[in-house]
Amino acid sequence: MKNCSNLRIIGGKFRSRQFRIPMSFKIRPTLNQVRENLFNWLGRDLDHNTRCLDAFAGSGSLGLESLSRGVAFCTFVDLSHQAISVILKATSDLRIKNFHIMKKDVVRYLNVMPHYDIIFLDPPFGLGMLEKSIKAIVKNKNITQKTIIYIESDVEGEVFNGIVLLKQSSLGRVHYSLARKKSI
Repeated sequence: MKNCSNLRIIGGKFRSRQFRIPMSFKIRPTLNQVRENLFNWLGRDLDHNTRCLDAFAGSGSLGLESLSRGVAFCTFVDLSHQAISVILKATSDLRIKNFHIMKKDVVRYLNVMPHYDIIFLDPPFGLGMLEKSIKAIVKNKNITQKTIIYIESDVEGEVFNGIVLLKQSSLGRVHYSLARKKSI
């Protein structure tokens, strides 16, 4: 289809599988190289007991990649009906069952969400959503210092109160890192 682009799953049981994203869908999916590096970083942290949250899910590429690599469960949260449609289509095509999709305001959900082992945090750039999201995660008592937080941003070296950076890198204008909540 000319009015669609394809996203490819990098590794795991769905490796090389592609799913379509309508060109009219105004999203910035995580780049293949960034996803590959991220999942190399996560390595042993992904297993059959891992519960993930794909916040600001958009195309769902981060959650789909984690499900392909054998995590127990992934929750996708996005406010966009279009995003939810794309994720539902991809999970149906891949016959994935261990997921949940919520059409909710992500920052509000981050304030009350249950425990997750990994949180993928990739909000739209330039809208102040990243700082609000980090604040919500830091305040949430269900999220411990063991939870790994993936952060994707357009600002290099961005510093947030309440978290500790574990790893960071960049590709073009995309800056990404792994973090955890600071010990109290």
